[in-house]
Amino acid sequence: DLLRDSLASFEGTWRRFEYKGKTQKGAEVYDDYAHHPTAVAKTIQELRSKTKGKIFVAFHPHLFSRTRDLFSEFSAAFAGADKVFIAPIYPARELDDGTMSNEILADAIQKQGVDAVAGTFAEIEEALRTEPVSGDLVMTMGAGDIYKVADALTA
Repeated sequence: DLLRDSLASFEGTWRRFEYKGKTQKGAEVYDDYAHHPTAVAKTIQELRSKTKGKIFVAFHPHLFSRTRDLFSEFSAAFAGADKVFIAPIYPARELDDGTMSNEILADAIQKQGVDAVAGTFAEIEEALRTEPVSGDLVMTMGAGDIYKVADALTA
């Protein structure tokens, strides 16, 4: 009985394809901890299987070194998205040495044929309040606190 009750009440893991709610315009909002290009690409593939609408991704890169070292992989990882917003890099323990930025990553994604822009959390939140509509999906992704954008969109 305990096992059955425990499984029945299990809500999944925090920040793994976590459903957050809907925007005022009816787009469904999800959040995921994905911060490696492989996880980003797989998460977008899963989103694509769930909708015929547009997919909007807000990504918070984690670490300047990871973004720089996996730059080619990150540039290609967003191929299934319709629009990508890149937040400023979450530095964690690193200092910004000026060799990588959200603008550089957004430009590289744009060159892959995906509509991508760099912006602050506030700019990303504002765009995600106005652009996605019912039938579209929004996914916030990253190891930092990008989930706060998802929370604000569904509050």
